[in-house]
Amino acid sequence: MASELLKIANISDVLEGQILAINVEGVDLILLQESGIFYIFQGLCPHKNATLATGTLIGKNLKCSLHGWEYDISSGKKVGTDNICLTSFPYEIKGEEIFIISHSLQKWRDLQTQLTFVPKESYKNIKSLPAVPGNFFTGNISKLKFTTLHKTLEDWSSQYNGIFTIRLLRKTAIVLSDPELIQEVLKNRPEYFRRTSKLDSCLKDMGIQGVFTAEGDSWRRQRQYVMSALSPVRVKGFLNQMSVIAKRMILRWSNLKDQSIEIQKEFMRFTVDITTNFAFGYDMNTIEKETDPLQKKLEIVFPMLAKRLNSIFPYWKYIKFSEDRKLDKALSEIKKIVQEFTEAARTRLKENPSLMSSPQNFLETILAKNETEGSQVTDHEIMSNVMTLLLAGEDTTANTLAWIMYYITKYPKIQNKIREEVNLIFQDTESFNSIEKLEKLKYLEAVTMETLRLKPVAPMMLLESKKDYVLNSVFIPAGTIFFLSLSYAGKLEENFTNALEFDPERWLRSVKPSEKHNANHTMPFGSGPRFCPGRNLALTEIKLLLSMLINQFHFSRDMDKKVTENLAFTLQPQNLWIGIQKI
Repeated sequence: MASELLKIANISDVLEGQILAINVEGVDLILLQESGIFYIFQGLCPHKNATLATGTLIGKNLKCSLHGWEYDISSGKKVGTDNICLTSFPYEIKGEEIFIISHSLQKWRDLQTQLTFVPKESYKNIKSLPAVPGNFFTGNISKLKFTTLHKTLEDWSSQYNGIFTIRLLRKTAIVLSDPELIQEVLKNRPEYFRRTSKLDSCLKDMGIQGVFTAEGDSWRRQRQYVMSALSPVRVKGFLNQMSVIAKRMILRWSNLKDQSIEIQKEFMRFTVDITTNFAFGYDMNTIEKETDPLQKKLEIVFPMLAKRLNSIFPYWKYIKFSEDRKLDKALSEIKKIVQEFTEAARTRLKENPSLMSSPQNFLETILAKNETEGSQVTDHEIMSNVMTLLLAGEDTTANTLAWIMYYITKYPKIQNKIREEVNLIFQDTESFNSIEKLEKLKYLEAVTMETLRLKPVAPMMLLESKKDYVLNSVFIPAGTIFFLSLSYAGKLEENFTNALEFDPERWLRSVKPSEKHNANHTMPFGSGPRFCPGRNLALTEIKLLLSMLINQFHFSRDMDKKVTENLAFTLQPQNLWIGIQKI
C-alpha cells in the first residue's frame, strides 16, 4: 500500500562508492549503491554503535571507521564470521525515487527496545559507589583545576577503579574510567546522555548551536549534512589543496636556516589554513602572511569558552567585563564574515549548477544538500556548524601533530623508520596527494595511533544523563553529571603490554597470547553514534603533512627542556621547541 512506503532519497542522490546517511522517523540508516544495486542497512555498527556513514567502501565490503569491522554488503555479514550481521531494510523504487517499507522500521524499533522498566528500588544507589573524600562544604571543587583535570581524574581512577563519585558543592557527579562503562554511555547517546547543559548554555550565549551540542531531531538532521560534508569522498577531493598548503609549510621552514621553532604554533598555521579552505574555500594563508583578521578573532573565542565553562557562576549573563565585550565583538564580526561567505557560496551554486553535484567545500556541500534535498537548514545552523568546524578543526589536529613530533624527536630511530617508509612509497613531492599512497603509510599510521593512545587531545569528556538510567546495576537519576576519563584505560598494563612505553610496532604485529593489546579501549575520537565526524579529515591532514615534512627535514630537540601537558579545550604540549635541519 502507498501508505506503507516512505520516500528516503532520489536515485541521483546515491553515487557509486559513497555512503549516504539518512534518518527516517528517528531511525538511523545508510543507503549505498554498488554496480547498480541499492542497499539499505542500519546506520550504526553493532560493535560500538559507530556511525557507519563515516566508513568506507572497499570493493563489496563496508569498513567501519571506528574499529575497522568489515561487512559484506551483499549479505550484511561481518567478514570472517556468520554470527554478526547488519540488519537490511526492504525498499521499492518508483521512477527516480527510492522508498522504504514503513513496517520494517517499526520492527527495528521493537528490536531496539533498551530498558525494561524496573523500580529504582531494585538497584543500588549512587551513594553505594566509592567516593573521593572532599571538603564538607565545597566537596572536591578545589582539586579540579581545569588545566590538569585529566591528570586528576587519572590519579583518582588508579585509587577508586572504574566508577566512583566526586562532589561539586552539593551536587554528586560520577567519574567513569572503565572503558566498557564508558562505551556503554557513549553508545546510548543521544537518547540517554548528552553534553552538559552548561556547555550547551555557554555556546548558545555565543550564538553557536551546531551539531556539536544539538540534541534529538535537530542533531539527526544536522548530523546528516555535516557527515556528508566530511565524507571520505569530500576529503579525497580536497587533497590537492592540502598538498599546496603543505608545500607552503616546507618553503617556510626551508627559509628558517636550521632554527628551533615552537612547533604547536607552527602546526596551527597549517591547520588554520586547511580548515578555512575546507570550510568555505577561503585561502587564509597564515603560513605566508603570518596572520589574518578572521584568525585573530577566532583566537579570542576558545580561551573565553574555556573560561566560562570553568566559571561557577554565569556572570556574563548579568555583567559584561572588557574581555566579554571583546568576545561579543569578535563573534559578531566572525558571524558577519561567515554570512558573507555563505552568500558568495549561494551565488556560485546559482551561477554554476554543476557544483550542486560536486561541491568544493564544506559550506557548498551543506547549501547544495539543502537545495536538492530540502533539508531546511537555517542560516544560523550553517553558521554554527562552520564555526564548530573552525574551532574544533584547528586545535585538535595541530596538537596531535605536535605530540607526534614530541615522540619522534625523543626516539630518532622511529623518525628514521617513518622517513624510510615515506621514501619507499613516494618518489617526489608531486605524488603526495594520492590517497591510495597515503593509505600505504602503515608505520606512520601506527605512530599516530600510539600518540593518540598516550596523548589523546580529548583526554576527558563531560556528559549529563537526560533520563533515568541503570549503569553497572546502579540507578542513575536524570541530570547526573558524568566525567569520562577517556585517556586512563590506554595507559593500563591490563590493556596494553608495557603500556607507558611508546611502541608503534604494537599496532602492526600479531598479538601473542602473552601480550595485551585492547585497541577498543582507546577512544581518541569518541565512540558510539556521536563519534567524531572529522576523523577522516584529521588523519588525512596528519599523514599528508608529516610525510611531506619528514621527506625534507630532520627533527631534533633539547631533551633537557621539560615539556608539560596543558589542558585548555584540548590537550596541548607546553615548551615544545623543535630544531629543524634541511635534508
